[in-house]
Order: sequence, then structure tokens, then C-alpha cells
Amino acid sequence: MRSRIKSCNMRQNDKFYLYLFEISIFLLMCWGCHAWFTWNLDFLDTKIRLIVLVFFSFIALIYKNHYNIQIIRKDLLVGGVILFMVARCFPLQNLFALIESLLYGLCTIYPITVLLSDRINAKRHLAFISNTLAIILSLGLALWLYVSFVNILPGLPIAYNGDNESYVFFNYGIMLKSIFWQHLDSIRFQSIFLEPGTLGQLCALMLYANKFDLSKNCNRILLLACICSFSLAGYIIAFLAYALITIQKRGMIKGIVIIPFMLFSIYYMGISYNGGNNEFNNRIIERLEFDDKKIISGNDRFHGDTDLVYSTLSENGGLLFGDSQASKKYNISGAGYKLFFIINGIFSAILYLFSHLLFVGVFKNKKYGLCFVVLLIAVFVQASHPASYASLVPFALGLSVFGRDDILV
Repeated sequence: MRSRIKSCNMRQNDKFYLYLFEISIFLLMCWGCHAWFTWNLDFLDTKIRLIVLVFFSFIALIYKNHYNIQIIRKDLLVGGVILFMVARCFPLQNLFALIESLLYGLCTIYPITVLLSDRINAKRHLAFISNTLAIILSLGLALWLYVSFVNILPGLPIAYNGDNESYVFFNYGIMLKSIFWQHLDSIRFQSIFLEPGTLGQLCALMLYANKFDLSKNCNRILLLACICSFSLAGYIIAFLAYALITIQKRGMIKGIVIIPFMLFSIYYMGISYNGGNNEFNNRIIERLEFDDKKIISGNDRFHGDTDLVYSTLSENGGLLFGDSQASKKYNISGAGYKLFFIINGIFSAILYLFSHLLFVGVFKNKKYGLCFVVLLIAVFVQASHPASYASLVPFALGLSVFGRDDILV
């Protein structure tokens, strides 16, 4: 009798630590995607945010020890962690800032290393994160449809940055809706996250992490949410994710046949439905038209003097290591690779790239991992946050599941 009670208590403890770790990973991903309940964290002092990361790392450590998960002691993984930590140090400042950045990088990447090393519950982690996200998205989609097309409901006013009217919303708990930009963004779904583009990017990466398996309801909801975001970047990344999965499953030749056919079909439906007067054509296809200056007309990631500063610094070598004071010196704003190179430097981006490649190298199934890196590069071009959990969590979840039986020992 006592042995049964002891066994029951052990199972309960197992579930407690398992749920605690999975919830912490989900919260980190939400933080990376700027979910409304994490906004205050973004404006805390770096030292306070470091304490928050230490807390989440401590949860990961407890989970690792309870399940006796062996962090893969390979040079590849350790090397990837070191490169990630060093990349976090740019732009270089004083010695104290250097030490702080190294600690910040270590605490950021530690929960990810536990995810990568967990062979016991890897599939469960991916399913938990995917299903939890899908539940939030499905509830939000239902309310979004009602508020957008049936009747406007009062919500709690909430602002991410009081000086920017594009970040003032009605908060319905399970979704946000822009207040001042309703005439522009009323049709775009963003769930609980700061921007529709953030949602589109997350859904695209999670779909790839799940190998675009649309037989699962959670992935169908992820795809629907991505479509309803009307995010050009989200659409491009999602299509690229599908193309890469198709090539992996069916081979290059079949992929070359299937992918262009699908692309043409989507394009034709967009320009034909209602004579081209539809949201998909207006917000996606027309933004893909060629532009002499921006390559495509929808490339609106840089504002102010960003293009001019980027061009100037690229000529004198100033982009190599970045400039921590660039945002104060110049009138630069927006998002994307140019802003990252100006502030953090090209060398930092290269270190982040190689850290991810080393993580991929831990697994024998490198084709899946390398294609994931290609997706992350596409994300980096339009939203350059390589140390964000918005991309780190899907990346680690996908690798841990589809490479876990082929880990190098």
C-alpha cells in the first residue's frame, strides 16, 4: 500500500515538473513574441530582465535534474552556446557590460539547451506548445470574427508605447485589436501579440517545427491564424517552410513541379476573386510588385535615414562591429537586417548564424535543421532578433523531435 502511494506521489511530482517546464517554455515564447501580458518585461532594466531569465533557467535546471536529462556534452553544443553568448556582447562596450551580456546570453540559451537535449519528453513538449497556442488562437479567431464583422465589443484600452498610436489596443484577453488604426488593420488578426507580423512569423515557424502536418488540428489552426494575420512576411516564411518540407518529403524534382503550381494557383485566385478587389490581393500580392528602390513594394521595414546610414557605414566598414550609440546619433528606425547591422554589427549576426549551425550539427538529421536555419535567415531579414524566443523555441522544439533519434553520441 505504501509503495503504491509512493509511486503515485512520484508520478504527480513528475507531472508537476513537466508542466512547470513546459509552461515556462511557453511563457518565454510569448515573451519573445511580445504577448500583452509580457510587455512590462520589455521596459525593465537589463539587470532585472537578467533576474527573470535566471528564474526561468532555474526551472529548466530543476526539470533537467529531476528527469536526469544529460546535457549533450559535445563540442558542437558547447561551442554553439559560447558563440551565442559572445554574439550577445555586441556592440562592444565596457567590461561590466561585457560580463552582463555574457550572463544574459547564457541564461537566455540555457532553457533551449535543455529542450535540445531532452529525448524523454521531446514529442510531448512540441505537442503541448502547439496545442496550447492553438487553443489561444482558436478562441481569439472566434472573437476576432465577431468583433470585426458582427459587432464591436468594448475592450480594456492598453498601450505598449504611449508615444506610438499604432501600439494602442482594445484588450480582450485572448486577442488585441488596434484602436487608432482600425481603418487599416481591422481585418488583420494578431491574437495576443504585438503585431500581426509577429503572429504570422510564429505560426510559420511552428508549422515547420511540426513538419507542416495538417492532419493535426493544431497545425490547421496555426495555418488559419497565419492566413488571417495578412502578414506578407508571415506568408513568405510559411510558403518557404512548406516548400522546404515538400522537398524533404517528396524530393527536389517533385518539389519543383508542385511548388510553382501552388504558387501560381494562389496568385491567380488572389487577382481573380472579386476582380482583384480583395484583402489578399491588396495586402499581399500587390505588395510583391517590383520596386526600383525597395526591390518589392511591400518592403517597408526601414524608416528615417536608415537606408542612408546603412549605405554610408557599409562603405567605411562601420557595419562590421556595430555602434551601440547609432540610434542616438542617427535618425534610424524600423526593423530588419539593416538596423541590426548598424547597431549590433555583421560579426554578431555571423556568430548567431554559426551558433545555430552548431546546434544543428548535434543531430544527424541535418537536412531538416539546415532548412530551419534557412527559415530563420528569412525571418532575420525582416525582423532581426536572432536571440528572441519567438524563433529559438520553435527551432529547439523541431530539432529535438525530428532529430532526437539521430543524436550524435
